[in-house]
Amino acid sequence: MPPLRFVNQPLEKGNIHLKNRFVMPPMVTNYASPDGFMTDRQIAYYAARVQGGAGLIIVEAASVSPEGKGSPNWLCLYDDAFIPALKSLTKSAYPYGIKIIIQLAHAGRQTSSEITGHRPVAPSSITCAPFGENPLAISVEEIKAIERKFVEAALRAYEAGFDGVEIHGAHGYLIHQFLSPRTNLRSDEYGRDLTGRVRFLKEILKGVKRRLPADFIVGCRLNGEDYVRGGLHIEDTKEIAVQLSEDGISYLHISCGVAESIHMTIPPMDVEPGFLAPLAEAVKRRVSIPIIIAGRINDPHTADSLVKEGKADLISMGRALWADPQLPLKALEGRFDEIRPCIACNQGCRRQINRCCLMNPETGREKEFEIHPVKQSKRLLVIGGGPAGMEFARVASLRGHEVSILEKSSQLGGNFRLASIPPKKAEILKGVHYLEREIERLGVRVETEKEATPKELEELTFDELIIATGALPLIPPIQGAESNHVILAQDVLLEKRSVGNRVLVIGGGMVGCEVADFLSARGKKVILTEILPDIVPHTDAPSARFIRERLRDQKVEIRTSSKVKKISGNEVALEKEGLEEIVGPIDNVIIAAGYGAQADLVGNPDSESSKTRIIGDALDARDALWAIYEGAKTAREI
Repeated sequence: MPPLRFVNQPLEKGNIHLKNRFVMPPMVTNYASPDGFMTDRQIAYYAARVQGGAGLIIVEAASVSPEGKGSPNWLCLYDDAFIPALKSLTKSAYPYGIKIIIQLAHAGRQTSSEITGHRPVAPSSITCAPFGENPLAISVEEIKAIERKFVEAALRAYEAGFDGVEIHGAHGYLIHQFLSPRTNLRSDEYGRDLTGRVRFLKEILKGVKRRLPADFIVGCRLNGEDYVRGGLHIEDTKEIAVQLSEDGISYLHISCGVAESIHMTIPPMDVEPGFLAPLAEAVKRRVSIPIIIAGRINDPHTADSLVKEGKADLISMGRALWADPQLPLKALEGRFDEIRPCIACNQGCRRQINRCCLMNPETGREKEFEIHPVKQSKRLLVIGGGPAGMEFARVASLRGHEVSILEKSSQLGGNFRLASIPPKKAEILKGVHYLEREIERLGVRVETEKEATPKELEELTFDELIIATGALPLIPPIQGAESNHVILAQDVLLEKRSVGNRVLVIGGGMVGCEVADFLSARGKKVILTEILPDIVPHTDAPSARFIRERLRDQKVEIRTSSKVKKISGNEVALEKEGLEEIVGPIDNVIIAAGYGAQADLVGNPDSESSKTRIIGDALDARDALWAIYEGAKTAREI
């Protein structure tokens, strides 16, 4: 890959002096204590990223007021008691020559009394649908009090050793609620028009600038678009940017989305990387201050191009730094193949509790998952080269063990590779390729097209056996399911079987929906059945939203609360609410009814000379997040 030419350059503009253009944006971890203090876990998480080479680290949102917390474990900065723990973090950043600032926020209506113990407040009494609690419209006196709280929090940030603060004016939180015509219906000086709506933010900015030194960075995060009807749009954002620039803002950080459009704020792989470039560029054309761009940027060459093309001055790489804290350092040193990729799966980073990363089980577990060399190397045999087996092999080899993998198919990756085939899922393959490169780099011995039967295992020499054979598709007990025209979903995706023009898919989970998407994109007429009241019920909300939209646009016929009773020839009997209906003619029936563990495929060796461990879907069929986690955890235990 070509070396970086632009994102590696220093930035010297106004009071911002950075060694490169990589930025770690603020991302709520929920690692703080319930009363808002930074924890040792949180410090370890940031310390890993401080050491990773980014020029600017922006610590996650810290609430300026008790009623402003957006979730139970939000960081807080409304009292001097919060300063000491934060100080220990800023001190750790000094040796690395980076700038570290903290974001100041107030959730406004995007919280609940269950979280804060207070009724939510907002510029106008308009309920936020995802939270469902009607907020109190605050008075002018209360507005002034919150302005003072932002200023006081900024003073505490300065006392804690931060190089600056970012004022959170995006994502539907309180300041954004004032900026947006959708949530600000006030008729006083804090509403009416754009001048009124921006007043709250401008007064906070002026208060912070007045009380702190000139070299203290004061930035602001703004939405380029809200992606909701009646919300903030780029034309307003450009005007807000001009006003903030005139008032001395240090930089602007362009993002998007609110609680109702979270699918754009934290977009899955359905959305193109760098999709906010036009919005950031539009703002950049109006002001001379540095512009930071967010928007699913997970590749350093994409970041380099955005700076080269003048779309932005600085590049936020949020989830990419969840996946690999050392991404900037590796990129700047040209070690691109060693970067652990973010695949925008949203499986771990969007969890409200125990936020983590599918590709990087160390995220949030930095201390407990440190790699320690083994005292005595062992010969470890891994049966199965899916995500659990590959991650186990990677970590065990790093620790000094001699690792071999036997994989019965022609390629490593297992169901993780299979998952990359449906539309908009190709990015998963980056995760497979990373693990393949790492185990090759570390000298793991791999044999493909090698099935590990009990007899085969008796002839091999190993100290411990790791069973990572993954999961097999489940076939529900439906009369006629054994018919020749009934096909498993994985055989459709692998194109092992041809499919007719009119098909019925059994199972409305993610796999069933992806198969329906895959086939309808090829011009097939698809009927999708699901026994539950809704499709993709247990899937990350943004991913579910996008696939639902594609199925609707492709006119897939969706039948929920429907049970398949019988498959007979080219007809399928469905039952819904006690009534039976015959659907047909159907050329093929596709089964996507989930997966079951298959650990018993290699028997259960048990002797004095061997020890057996079962990991991933071989233990219990779940998803790649758990498979990779168990591979990483088990490799640290041997």
